[in-house]
Amino acid sequence: MSRLGGRLIRHPKKSWPRAKRGLSSILSSLIVTAVTLSLAGALLGAFWGRVYNSESVLQQSDHLYDEQLQTRLEIVGFGNTTSSYYLFNYGASNVTVTQVAIGNRIVRGNWEIPPGTMVELSKLVGDRKVDGRLIVIANDLIFTSQT
Repeated sequence: MSRLGGRLIRHPKKSWPRAKRGLSSILSSLIVTAVTLSLAGALLGAFWGRVYNSESVLQQSDHLYDEQLQTRLEIVGFGNTTSSYYLFNYGASNVTVTQVAIGNRIVRGNWEIPPGTMVELSKLVGDRKVDGRLIVIANDLIFTSQT
């Protein structure tokens, strides 16, 4: 207590008591180092996971590209119906036809054509009239007729 102009004034108690013991600087350095290393390990694991995954995607893409390079398909036709059009696989591997567009109609399916085979188009999509160009999607490639 102290006097101010003849009156007693109370001093408020300190709200922040002093710590009797502090954390040593060595221990705090060890804690910071442990946290840093654990975060670095997690980030490194995520990085290597992405790198490994991207290599896998590139290998799949390379395999698909090789398959597309080996795809050899010719549309041979001389009339205006699907019974006069043929799909000729002159490549060394199977061709999988997934869609055939005839005029404004699209026929979806999953037809295999072995190497060295000529297949009548009407056996795949039925007998239909051909108005304009034929579009065939096989092995994720687009093939069109010349007419």
